[in-house]
Amino acid sequence: NTNLKSVKLPSNLLMIGNSAFTRCQLQEIKLPEYLLYIGRYAFFYNDLTEIDIPGYLEYVGPSAFAYNDLEEVIFPHSVAYIGEDVVVGNDRLKRIVVYRKDCQFGARFSTNKITVYGFKGSTAETLANEQRDNFIELSNVDIASLKLIAALEYNQIQYDGKAKEPSILINGLIEDIDYTVSYLDNINAGIGIIVIKGIG
Repeated sequence: NTNLKSVKLPSNLLMIGNSAFTRCQLQEIKLPEYLLYIGRYAFFYNDLTEIDIPGYLEYVGPSAFAYNDLEEVIFPHSVAYIGEDVVVGNDRLKRIVVYRKDCQFGARFSTNKITVYGFKGSTAETLANEQRDNFIELSNVDIASLKLIAALEYNQIQYDGKAKEPSILINGLIEDIDYTVSYLDNINAGIGIIVIKGIG
């Protein structure tokens, strides 16, 4: 189908194959939480303006998100491989964030010059320098400027009259050094609130 505006994928999907959604005119898609693999050209030549990479994804094939309208792509720590030209042709792209220090790359991110965020001494820094892309260390970034991926220990629990404080994990950041966590309305049955504040 070359006229798909949006797609709802099954929650138990683990793999998206090569060229699965090539030239479909997709404008939005929600990737399943436990997705592990995205093949080459999977979302090639669409109209995506944003993409949320799930926290279990391990492999992103070459040109997987090429020729879309993305401004930012964040690869969580789970992503061990990113293929060549993964975001080529995204002319509005402002930055790529790579949390894994030893992530492996097929080659360049794109033919365009982009800003790469990663950790000092990481493979992302090495590739950015080789391609003469702008590189910014994550430790020097205002975390409020990034769309961070937070993992929650649990999001539902049976009421027992006690305060609930599920732990929070944010890829690449350390609690009480980079951010603080506080809890509101977390005793009575209903919806509680977790407040995450950056430090610095």
